[in-house]
Amino acid sequence: MRRLRTRSRWFGWPCRRTGTRPSRADLARLQDLAAQTIGLRDLTRQRALAFEQGVLIEELLLLQRNLGKLEGQIEEIVSTSREGRILTSLPGIGAQTAATLIAAIGNILNFPDAPALKAHLG
Repeated sequence: MRRLRTRSRWFGWPCRRTGTRPSRADLARLQDLAAQTIGLRDLTRQRALAFEQGVLIEELLLLQRNLGKLEGQIEEIVSTSREGRILTSLPGIGAQTAATLIAAIGNILNFPDAPALKAHLG
């Protein structure tokens, strides 16, 4: 099997683009390889598996689109909130990390001092 040259992987499968999500071409290639390697002789079963693979690929693509929308919403919310702007001004803190911290902390006024916040976060 010819492997694609890349450093990123998706469940052990090499992806053409960076990141952890497979491209449409990667998914199509995976489906083609599965069709070639599944040792079924029953045509009805082969069709059922091909259909199921197609549905699963469509669901994965839908989840990827929705995840992209969600990430965009998180970035927008973090960039417009006071706490988000403060946190993202720190080196190494991006929108996702800032959102996670904001969600974990809640209202900062619930903590009388830094040790109380530290104790809450563990």
